Amino acid sequence: METPLSNPGGTTGNFWLWDGNRPYWGTRTDLTGWSGLLLLLLVFSPILPAQERTPWAFGFGVGVVFPPSEEWFAHETPNGLNLNASLVRFYRKWLTVQGRAHLDYFSDERRRDFQPYIGLLSLTLEPRLHLLSFRGVFSPYLFGGAALTLYRVAEPGQQTSTPGGVLREERVTRWNAGYALEAGAGVGIKLSGNTQLSLEWRRNRFRKFGSRPAISYNTVLLSFLFDVDWKL
Repeated sequence: METPLSNPGGTTGNFWLWDGNRPYWGTRTDLTGWSGLLLLLLVFSPILPAQERTPWAFGFGVGVVFPPSEEWFAHETPNGLNLNASLVRFYRKWLTVQGRAHLDYFSDERRRDFQPYIGLLSLTLEPRLHLLSFRGVFSPYLFGGAALTLYRVAEPGQQTSTPGGVLREERVTRWNAGYALEAGAGVGIKLSGNTQLSLEWRRNRFRKFGSRPAISYNTVLLSFLFDVDWKL
């Protein structure tokens, strides 16, 4: 008789899902449904309107999510997807403040009965400190911030037996709230007078409001930033 994998073997990777009352980490991500959106973002990004009249900029990007560096060499390395959009306010050449909405999505395809997943939708406010600029083209920076987060997670549900004697679990999903702290480093690359490409690494530490333990994961992001003529 086949039974559900309540605690998948080889949980050496780090991704936050729940098995009963215990957190465990998943392994792989299902990118189905996101490819069309990613294609639109990448194809139409160079033709969005932009101006240099105000200190505001709009950005969007995509990224990959993976466990802390100490988990890179695990037998099965978990990973996921990040989609984000941001509004940036320039205060000084060395200081910007960014409001960012982002979705982090993971799934675990090892489960034979169903595919659990977790999706985190966060609103982040973060200052950026621009250290220096190389010929006005390359600008490395440091940043840190805090986020309010809603997350939706699939958890194991009630077990049922099929006519063939196979045990299955129904998918149980619910919305929960939490918060996150983020910090990292990046580099901005000026593509034109009003367009910038950013590559950055983020360390995310997320905690549910309540008793769940905090979890950490890393994100590598590729983003486009456009100046906009908004009279705000």
